[in-house]
Amino acid sequence: MFYRYKPEFYDAFKQAMTRPAPTAYPRLSAWAAQTRDLIRSIYAAAREQGLDEAARRALLVRIDRRDLSMETILATIRYHASSEYPYLLGEQAAHNVLAVHASNLNDRYLALRLSQSDALQIEPLRSRVGALRDHLDHIPNEPDATT
Repeated sequence: MFYRYKPEFYDAFKQAMTRPAPTAYPRLSAWAAQTRDLIRSIYAAAREQGLDEAARRALLVRIDRRDLSMETILATIRYHASSEYPYLLGEQAAHNVLAVHASNLNDRYLALRLSQSDALQIEPLRSRVGALRDHLDHIPNEPDATT
């Protein structure tokens, strides 16, 4: 009897597994997706200017008495937007939205310092990093879904 319903079961199961999970914070989720798109555009502009991964690692920015590479800064912001924020926004814990905002403060500072770097005055890169910085400055506020 089960064999008769087997194809329908697998089709329904496949649809359920590929459907995106609903989020309680649609504006923050859309904001994180746009952050990922902006990071991709910065990587594309860097490649157009001949800055491969090795060159991005060699471009150092002095931040709080530490030398951070352009690659590290972009990878940090990309990780937050692609892994950390979706995880936090998918969980229903009391302070997850606060954690996203706190992590974004650090990302904003890194993007600001990267945009102020003398080494990053190549025009497509400078404007795209500036767009990322402006985007990070305007994180949407959403009410806490747990209350």
